[in-house]
Amino acid sequence: MKKLLFIFLILLGIFLGLIIAVPIFFKGTIVKSIKKAVNEELTATVEFDENIGLSLIRSFPNLSLQIDAIEVVNGGDSEGDTLLKMKSFQATLDIMSVLKGDEIHIRSIVLDEPIIHARVLADGRANWDITKPADEETPDTSADSETTTPFKVSLKRYEIRNGRVEYDDLESDMSAELIGLNHSGKGDFSQDDFILETLTEIQTLTYIREGIPYLNKVNTEMKCDIGINMPAMRFDFKENTLRLNALEIGLDGFLAMPDDNMSMDLRVISKKTSLKEILSLVPSIYTHDFTNVQTSGNTALDMNLKGVLNTELEIYPAFEVELMVENGTFNYPDLPEKLSDIQVLFRVNNADGQLDHTVVNLQKLHFLFGKEPFDMRLLLTKPLSQPYVEMAARGLVMLENVENLIPLDEGTKLAGRVQADFSAKGNVSSFEGDNYEAMNASGFLNVQNLVYSDGQSLPYELVNLGLAFSPKTLNLQSLIAKYGHSDFKASGEMSNYLAFLFKEGEVLTGRLDVSAGLLDCNAFLSEEGEEQVEAPAPNDTMELEAFVVPENILFDLNLNMDKVLYDNLTLNEVKGAAQIKEQVLYFNGVEMGIFGGKVTMEGTYDSKNPEQPKTAMKLGLQDVGITETFQYINTVQILAPIAEHLSGSMNLSTDLFSLLNKDMTPVLSSISSSGFLKTAEAVLSGFQPTNALADKLQLDALKTINIGQTNISYTIQDGKVSLKNPVNLKLNDMLLAVEENGYTTFDQLINYKLKLTVPKSILGGAGNSAIQRMLGEANKLGINAGVGDKLTINAHLGGTIKSPKITTSFNEIKENLENQVKEEVKKVIDEKKEEVKKKVDELAQELINKASAKGDQLIEEARKKADMLKAEAEKQGNALKAEADKQAAELLKQAGSNPIKKLAAEKAGDKLKQEAKLKADMLNAEAEKKGNALIKEAEDQKAKLIADAQAEKNKRN
Repeated sequence: MKKLLFIFLILLGIFLGLIIAVPIFFKGTIVKSIKKAVNEELTATVEFDENIGLSLIRSFPNLSLQIDAIEVVNGGDSEGDTLLKMKSFQATLDIMSVLKGDEIHIRSIVLDEPIIHARVLADGRANWDITKPADEETPDTSADSETTTPFKVSLKRYEIRNGRVEYDDLESDMSAELIGLNHSGKGDFSQDDFILETLTEIQTLTYIREGIPYLNKVNTEMKCDIGINMPAMRFDFKENTLRLNALEIGLDGFLAMPDDNMSMDLRVISKKTSLKEILSLVPSIYTHDFTNVQTSGNTALDMNLKGVLNTELEIYPAFEVELMVENGTFNYPDLPEKLSDIQVLFRVNNADGQLDHTVVNLQKLHFLFGKEPFDMRLLLTKPLSQPYVEMAARGLVMLENVENLIPLDEGTKLAGRVQADFSAKGNVSSFEGDNYEAMNASGFLNVQNLVYSDGQSLPYELVNLGLAFSPKTLNLQSLIAKYGHSDFKASGEMSNYLAFLFKEGEVLTGRLDVSAGLLDCNAFLSEEGEEQVEAPAPNDTMELEAFVVPENILFDLNLNMDKVLYDNLTLNEVKGAAQIKEQVLYFNGVEMGIFGGKVTMEGTYDSKNPEQPKTAMKLGLQDVGITETFQYINTVQILAPIAEHLSGSMNLSTDLFSLLNKDMTPVLSSISSSGFLKTAEAVLSGFQPTNALADKLQLDALKTINIGQTNISYTIQDGKVSLKNPVNLKLNDMLLAVEENGYTTFDQLINYKLKLTVPKSILGGAGNSAIQRMLGEANKLGINAGVGDKLTINAHLGGTIKSPKITTSFNEIKENLENQVKEEVKKVIDEKKEEVKKKVDELAQELINKASAKGDQLIEEARKKADMLKAEAEKQGNALKAEADKQAAELLKQAGSNPIKKLAAEKAGDKLKQEAKLKADMLNAEAEKKGNALIKEAEDQKAKLIADAQAEKNKRN
């Protein structure tokens, strides 16, 4: 018996050892297999903790697998974006099915704290499309391939714990956010027909479509049992409940997808519907002591969906949504105000699935806020082909009474007066022919002294807003507003506003005059909404976000702002014109004060690709401080590091193109520019390359260089700043020439060729000794080599800004001396020649002078003829314009007091004047052309006369 017990214990030990050892032996193989499969199949980068948990003990007799710290980072067009980040992935598998390999039985899968960022770009590409395209291979028709058993996987249960999903669809202008997602499901997925039991909890659910938040931070819970028939791809909704905040509804019916068509018969069943539950979808109501809310009245909610859906074939099911509230009231028992006499009758109906047959009818919306009534109605038919609209809104709301109706967050301040009286009726298509009178629209919206502050972010204050509605325009009579320290005013008008609201693709056009005492752009562009009364210090930049210019808007803007804060810059006296068109912001003649000077700009900011906007600008800088420009503008620190060591001011004219990052910084590799820079009394000191050159040549004068007025032409391309033309500097008695095509790269590599012309008297040290020896040798031969007092030294600047490498060549010094000797000998010979040539040149020069005088006479005669032609053209043009003015006046006189005829006469008169001006301009242009041709012919004759005289002079010499 003891022996048998001993053998049992040995076998048990071996078995337990295998349970512990097998996962250890296979762990390395599993990690390599996972990484190999991922790298071969995906374009994204997948990282995870290689210390994979693999155990037979934890879920014996099943195999448990755990992978921690999983992260999937996109490549390609979404490179760098994190698609998925997850605390851990856990799976429990049937060990025998793993060993057999024909069908893997998964008992459970758990995704712990997954964070998913799903995005669809404007062109329809999705960032989760990360599988590599399959290679085309020849089908395997061998006998072995025919008998291959397909790989199968079955699943019993799955779970998501504390997940977060962010979905952003730029193509459909839709986004959703799920925070605190907990979801579980169980069912036998290996069966063709089974019940899937699911439970979903979402802490907050937000859904936004075309800028409208249909669900805003809604607490959601859903229990749903779904009957699944896989062969028929049919899903029957059985026991289920959906709770949105306090609103509970159920879903009854089925959804089937046997082919490309999706058949459905679904109905939303109101399980617990009252005014209180419906109002719970309003976040400010649901979050403040919602259980104490008191409501009354009759309420009904009904929704159904029936038919076939195929978006590619544009087939849609019929649908209907109806909400009714009768004699409703709403109030908090502890607050004095209440909403009473609430009447709502709202229906969206589509009987046959054709979207153009959809009817939106808000037949009634009425309530009393205190003693003030508010009424609104809306009817919209044929929304796609020929939208017809009937709408009206009328009421007065005193916002300071809101805190007596709804408990507001601590520190929240709300006040102001909002009054509206507006109505419109007619076909939106009336606007296509400018038949504005066919759309009956009139009314106004007035807002006075509106104040909102939540005690944390910047306060809003709308001092005054006046809007007047007419069939043709929406007239912004006045807008006076404050946001934080910013204050601005606006006025103008907008056309086509009703078509823009109710017809897809219509463009809202308008004109706005905008002025401001202080406009803090940082408060609008930063994520935190931070603001400053003054701009930050040079290195204290803000976290900015690229802004998207609205589409389907065509606005002309006139700007006049005393001070603008943008990032760490302070801009003064900003004036000019701008235009918003097709998601592009155009600047025209905009000017502003900065760094003690002035900047002018014309160009575009294009946000059609919001992930990477682009800008193309023509900039002009006048008397702008170099030091401040370097300190405050990071891009200058990269493009022109020499500016750190320059003082003084500069003028600049440049064309600049660049793509932009999400934080509005330029994409350096995309920068392309060509321009002209002119310094004014600039001084260069402390610049490492010139310091190194000064030490090499023992010329301390190069360490502080008074550049003065210098003109520099440059280009920026392919990551480097290059000189287009040579730069010549006069440094007291020295001349410094920088050859063209020298450059500095964005990573501060330098490559410049220099030529210095230096008086021998100021050369120091060994250089001076070498020069004196060369001069001595020349004097022994009886040659006066000391006549020239200047030497030319070639140098090359390489390396980097911080670590320059200097090379010089003294061979040029020797060559310079030899040239001086040759010149000395040649001078003696040439002196004799000059005596003979002098007399010949005097005679020849007389011929040239006569030829030049003759040419001048011909040119003067040509100019007189040209002036006569211009005078005659101007006379004829003035006659045409006078006749047009006369005819325009006659048309206006014939129109009499009839306003329509008078308007037509004015337009016809303007057209006559424009045509006359055009003809006059053409006459002037033709006269200018002929006159220039006469002058050019005379100049050519003069040039020929002088050339003939010069040839005669050369012949005599």
